[in-house]
Amino acid sequence: MKLATDHEDYAVQMEQVFKADPDFRQTFRAIGDEAPEGVTNWEVKFRREGRIIHKFEFQRVERPQA
Repeated sequence: MKLATDHEDYAVQMEQVFKADPDFRQTFRAIGDEAPEGVTNWEVKFRREGRIIHKFEFQRVERPQA
């Protein structure tokens, strides 16, 4: 699952929620210049405006079936 936002408070909330869920593990985190450029028109626009982009990736943890 890929997540991205230009709102710092929302980024913090998303990261906390997913990190607290044992069914997910974080596989990627980048903020600002570290974040690879996106392909959406919104992200291109926001970067031009100087907004800081926060990006995360989480992967669902495989659980053995009972």
